Amino acid sequence: WQNRVKSEMWTAEPNPAHDALVELERKGARDLAEEGFLPARIVLERTADVRYLGQSYEISIPFPSRGRKLVEDFHRRHEKLYSYRHPQAPVEIVAIRVKARGLSDKIRLPKGKAGAARPSAAALIKKQPAYYAGKRFSAGVHDRDKLAPGATLSGPALVIDFGSTTFLPPGYSLRVDEHLNLVLGKGRRK
Repeated sequence: WQNRVKSEMWTAEPNPAHDALVELERKGARDLAEEGFLPARIVLERTADVRYLGQSYEISIPFPSRGRKLVEDFHRRHEKLYSYRHPQAPVEIVAIRVKARGLSDKIRLPKGKAGAARPSAAALIKKQPAYYAGKRFSAGVHDRDKLAPGATLSGPALVIDFGSTTFLPPGYSLRVDEHLNLVLGKGRRK
């Protein structure tokens, strides 16, 4: 949730952007509550895009509850990024933001049972020529859906599925992990 603003920074309390931030936080918390998150599982993070008056770039920094702290944090961050600061120059806020996150339990992915390291004959669709680094190789073309967890291949090879093709160069190998990911590495798998 974001509110675009362009105002010269303050040096007095209370913070004039406070009401706008509170409203953004309300919106974020409300939207996440509608998605089923309990208040204890909602995290709200405030940030502001701040710059020296007239600059064409901003620095996004955490937005504290006190205005003077935001100015101090901006000068400190600007100096860290650009090796200088202008403590007497006017500072302006360009935007304020609230990131609202709902914390959820870790997703438990199903695990496949490990099979033989050697892929089944059904996984090999065909052998065909493949070119790599100006050399011709004979490469196996494998159906990814038929590679079980624990299966290994050595390059050169192609692994195809409905949405992608993975090329395994010579000197590389792959292993199908328990979640059916293809884990590639240089050298042969043992």
